[in-house]
Amino acid sequence: RQLNMDYSLANALGYNMEGIKQVVCFYDINCSYMTNLRKRVGRSELIDIPSSLWIIPGIGIWHVHGQKKECYARYALLFIKGARWVDGEIIETLWSVLNVASTSARGMTSPHCQELLDFQMNDSNFMKMIRIVDSLSQKLKAARAAAPLARQAYIKLDEALTAEQRDSWRTQEIRALQDHVTDPSAMDIFEVQLRAAPTVHAIELTLLQEPRPSGSLHGAASWLARGLRLEEAITSLHMDRKDVGERASELKKLAMARRADRISSEQSGFIADAVIYLKLHLEVGSNTSASESDYASDDGWLDDVGDELPASDGTLAGLQDKLPLPSALGIDACRARGLQNLAEMELKLCTGQANDALHGLRLTLADKVAVFRGVVRTAKSYSTKTWAWDMIRAINVSVKK
Repeated sequence: RQLNMDYSLANALGYNMEGIKQVVCFYDINCSYMTNLRKRVGRSELIDIPSSLWIIPGIGIWHVHGQKKECYARYALLFIKGARWVDGEIIETLWSVLNVASTSARGMTSPHCQELLDFQMNDSNFMKMIRIVDSLSQKLKAARAAAPLARQAYIKLDEALTAEQRDSWRTQEIRALQDHVTDPSAMDIFEVQLRAAPTVHAIELTLLQEPRPSGSLHGAASWLARGLRLEEAITSLHMDRKDVGERASELKKLAMARRADRISSEQSGFIADAVIYLKLHLEVGSNTSASESDYASDDGWLDDVGDELPASDGTLAGLQDKLPLPSALGIDACRARGLQNLAEMELKLCTGQANDALHGLRLTLADKVAVFRGVVRTAKSYSTKTWAWDMIRAINVSVKK
């Protein structure tokens, strides 16, 4: 797959390289290309790269942000000692100009299209060559203006460090730069270390893989997770019903009724399983033949479970606002029934549920910022402004959920 690139790189590294022992190589997919480069070249009889030549891989700034998160510190030129940042890309800066001309070539024949694109690229390269001095002069002025600000930020950070931290960081930097070529993961120390909070699915998987405590029934974690998902579905349905309003079309009312019917069916199965997991018929001295509703009425904990969500048109009739979960029983009742482990499982799953909600909120707010900056601000006409604010309103609905 990389035959052409291997041939080009090997010949480039073999031309006028006398006395050069280290090179910096930039390629859009260097994170995967450099992994087996030496093996591919070693198997070839036509190309050769000296083993003494030290190749430092890198990825251009424009492309590195489209790679995995860890590729930034491992391959961005900002972390390569001796590299300099002149522009985000070298050749592909001409793409934006070429895209404008390419639309005119859609209806052309292949020879005519090739001639037009070749002419456009040759003209772009010529203009780049004659304007390179002015371009570099402007970039040099911008770099000189930004240098004092960068120096002030560095001094401010350095003053906040202790002597031990400064020595430790310097040692880690030297070791990472030395091991960069052989082990790119050594550069991860330059990246902000943010450990993602566990999701509800990850917590459920952990609970299923852990040994079951004594007295805990099989499948309790999955049953609790199903209950939390049902509560989310009920809340979402109730909010959607409120947003639709009373004058909704029959099609929207039908969709709401189908969702409510599906959730009601799942609720019935969940409540039937609650009799087993919450030990409603296993109390000492209780009547094992008593029905679930009789036992719950005596205990009083299901008084709120039967509450139905208000709906004037009956769309949500039959849906219960609260489900029989350990949190509905209360911690004292859980201890009395020996359900402490079940309550702890629910608390862990609720934590994962909150993590998922916060992560979703973070992504939604990021989308809102991007829409404000890229769509709302640039909207000029009435139609584009209306479309832009419709996007903002849709995002606001997602934030509420």
